[in-house]
Amino acid sequence: MLSVRLNTNLSYLQCELSDVVRLFLGDVPISESEGEIAIWHAHSQEAGLWTERAGSGDKTFTCTAP
Repeated sequence: MLSVRLNTNLSYLQCELSDVVRLFLGDVPISESEGEIAIWHAHSQEAGLWTERAGSGDKTFTCTAP
């Protein structure tokens, strides 16, 4: 069975991000420490801008907003 490693620097989002992953991959086991697919999320805030980054493998997505 497919499993997912999911890491974020906002620990309070771990459950919500896990739910989003399951919307696309079905009822897969998700862990912070191991998995066949690695997905990461990073939030930063600088100079009044919020930046969200997420990725898996060689794909990275970035969104910035005031």
